[in-house]
Amino acid sequence: MGITRAAVIYHFRDKQALYDAVLESAFEPLSEKIEAAVSEPGTNAERIERLVAAWFNYATERPALGRLFIREVAEAGNELRPEVQRLGTPLFAALLHAIEQGQRDGEFRSIDAMHVANILSGATIWLTSGARLMEKDGDSGESRSERLAQHRDELVGVARYLLGIRDED
Repeated sequence: MGITRAAVIYHFRDKQALYDAVLESAFEPLSEKIEAAVSEPGTNAERIERLVAAWFNYATERPALGRLFIREVAEAGNELRPEVQRLGTPLFAALLHAIEQGQRDGEFRSIDAMHVANILSGATIWLTSGARLMEKDGDSGESRSERLAQHRDELVGVARYLLGIRDED
């Protein structure tokens, strides 16, 4: 690639600074996608669906993101590192705010928003990072992208179920 070790060391003061830069490059575009999903007009249900789909699609494009997040959580003890809090808080805050707004407006049932966020993020990480370990190509006749689209749609369905969103058919 033409990047020398000396250039990396010059730019980043240590390995932690390099790792934090990697986290930032992974999380900041996701924050932008989440913000766009909740900023578009529509019902609270539509915002949640867009947010879940944006999170899932991004995690699909960057499956290492889930592993990075799990690593941070596993090593955190009682509190995430400040850098991870800075990057992760806006993501969860957007989801929590969207859920709480839907509850205030009477669109969503009363449920702990943080539990919903944890369920959806855990399922996303598993479906985008870990599920491939259990899949065998050709088992269902579907391509990987078709399976991921099905997983995304099912995850949106889980969000709808947890929040008590009824289908409008």
